[in-house]
Amino acid sequence: MSLVHSFVSGFHQVNQEPGANPGSALKPLTAILYFVGAPVALFLVIAGVVALLSTKKNSTNR
Repeated sequence: MSLVHSFVSGFHQVNQEPGANPGSALKPLTAILYFVGAPVALFLVIAGVVALLSTKKNSTNR
């Protein structure tokens, strides 16, 4: 157990730059909104704009 704990505790510091002062961690709901909700919303907005611009308009002239 001690070996696993020492490995995991050392793993968090592998990617730290010298002098880095990271802020507090994101809350789970905030992280989900940032990394899932925002890309899905952006995709839906772009898809909607493309769908509106690519629909054929009905012409009254025959």
